[in-house]
Amino acid sequence: MNNIKAIMYRQSLVFMKDKSFLIQFFMFPMLAFVMTEFVARPDDYLPDTLFIGMFAAMFAGMILIPTTAGIIAGDKETKGLRLLVMSGVRPVQYLIGITAVLLAFAIITSLVFMLMAGAAGSEAVIFLAAMVTSILCSIFLGASLGLIAKSVQSATAVALPVAMVLGITPMLGMFNDTVNTIFRPLYTMQTSRLIEDLSISPTEPLLILAGNMVVFIALFLLLYARKGLQGL
Repeated sequence: MNNIKAIMYRQSLVFMKDKSFLIQFFMFPMLAFVMTEFVARPDDYLPDTLFIGMFAAMFAGMILIPTTAGIIAGDKETKGLRLLVMSGVRPVQYLIGITAVLLAFAIITSLVFMLMAGAAGSEAVIFLAAMVTSILCSIFLGASLGLIAKSVQSATAVALPVAMVLGITPMLGMFNDTVNTIFRPLYTMQTSRLIEDLSISPTEPLLILAGNMVVFIALFLLLYARKGLQGL
């Protein structure tokens, strides 16, 4: 437990010192606020939560995948993992610590989105359930890409296109029925759909989100079993 706390403390310090990281985590809520106040609310035909759902899904898909992949690939490339293991940190403890820090920062961002949406009571629970599940999907997917990458550059080269597809499809799906149909099973699409209208039945979107998470956890465990954290 102490090792996990040490990893969390170490990674939190890195994040707090990195202004670009903090900007990434709060850029999407700011964009959602501007678009909501100046586009959605003045327009009687657009739901107030349209851009909140869209940018919340974009945040989960576009930021966390390359961030997670970059952290793991970077620690492998700089031999930071080897030093941690020599200090008594096990790979599983390292992964738990990294995941916990990313999840904590992402939940703070999710709470900002939730406040903008005005969700309360059961709607707030559904909102957070969708966001946390979506966040975990991205973290596990990013971690999988970090495991197979040999360097930060290779991790970024693979993670960014994947993140772009997952992040932009909710917006494209609004204007194109074909895109909406093809990418509907993706967790970012379901997160956007659910947050845009919290009054709909959450059962189907949450089940699809849970299915996505099972797939990405299984992918991560498969890759971890085959490759582990190479470079240790």
